[in-house]
Amino acid sequence: MVLEGGSDDPGETLSLGTCGRCDRFSLWIDGEVIYPPSADLPLPRREMPEEVKEVYLEARRTLDASPRAASALLRLAIRGVIAHLGEKDDIAENLKYLNRRGLDKKIRVALQRVGMVGEGAVEPGMIDSGDGEETARALFE
Repeated sequence: MVLEGGSDDPGETLSLGTCGRCDRFSLWIDGEVIYPPSADLPLPRREMPEEVKEVYLEARRTLDASPRAASALLRLAIRGVIAHLGEKDDIAENLKYLNRRGLDKKIRVALQRVGMVGEGAVEPGMIDSGDGEETARALFE
């Protein structure tokens, strides 16, 4: 369905749709989805622990309003996954354990780039003023 009017821009087109995957409605302006927010982000994986999935979905809903808050939530989710896969409470010790078990080098580098480990690491759940949408999207991936 396409609706026209109600805009100061006579060329703007408002479209309503229904998601083929979840049957929820979507709202588009000029071919760009504006609702649901961050619809282009990956959905959580089936094997993700439930408590991690909750945090991940909250971050997904938060990204458009606050990339910094979404990044903080995603670091919590990543810590949860690492704890789930590891053997200790300490993230650094768990990463050492996972490294010994063959953690992919790309994942190690990615964790450094998004501030999870290494020099200048951000504590999971803490807001980092340097986080923007790019960091949050990297954390989602």
